[in-house]
Amino acid sequence: MLELPKYTPPSENGEITDPIEQWWFFFRQAGDLTAEEISHRLPNAMFSEATFARS
Repeated sequence: MLELPKYTPPSENGEITDPIEQWWFFFRQAGDLTAEEISHRLPNAMFSEATFARS
């Protein structure tokens, strides 16, 4: 079970490599970021597809 309200994203603006942290970040932050910002933090193709699908 993921408790998203308790999740705090990594503070640096670099790439997130842990798969669980990637999903947490995506679910919590995707609505507030641009597609470019998401692809910078989450370079995995599945996140790019999900990001551009919602545009």
